[in-house]
Amino acid sequence: MGKLESSVLGKIKGKIGNLIFYERDGQTLVRKKSDPEKRELSPLQKYHQQVFKIAASFLKPFKGELNFTMAAFENGGKKGFHQGLSWLLRNGILHGEFPRVIPEKIMVSMGTLPGPEAPIAERMDRDEFRVSWQPNAWEGSAREGDIAYVLIYDPIRLRVTAFRKGAYRKSGSEVVKIPWLMDSGEEAWIYLAFYQEKKGELNFSNSSCLGKV
Repeated sequence: MGKLESSVLGKIKGKIGNLIFYERDGQTLVRKKSDPEKRELSPLQKYHQQVFKIAASFLKPFKGELNFTMAAFENGGKKGFHQGLSWLLRNGILHGEFPRVIPEKIMVSMGTLPGPEAPIAERMDRDEFRVSWQPNAWEGSAREGDIAYVLIYDPIRLRVTAFRKGAYRKSGSEVVKIPWLMDSGEEAWIYLAFYQEKKGELNFSNSSCLGKV
């Protein structure tokens, strides 16, 4: 895939010869038209294709948040979502005849900031959770004013909600209220991270999965 920086013809879209021009995130990209006579995929190639589809479909509800938490990994047409997908493909797939995603292995943020210490989550009500941790300010680059980032994933209805402006690291806990009511017996996956904001740039920690609550 190539990127067209500028053109005397203005924006180009569609097919020209064996090239296809298209637009993504405001950029004009170009790729070669696929060869209809290419060889059939091997069983291993088909398997990898299946795994990719499973991982990409699973992460679709996370896309907006991953583009926020992993913005530091943006590179051309590659967004934070692609960084999260790359991690998941390498580390979060249970392989076999029926491959599946391991939710505990998902990274909803990545970075160099120290993560939460001894984090736990508990259910307070049908729409309320408490997330707690041991304050570990001044461990490495961690500071008291680091901001908590909490993400909650509903695996039944495949929806995600996140709290970007949480409590400070020094507080040791955060109570969050999700925008839906959970039925009896339903559980949600909880993820926690911290970040610092300096001169408009965000530095995140690797996220921690607090389990299904």
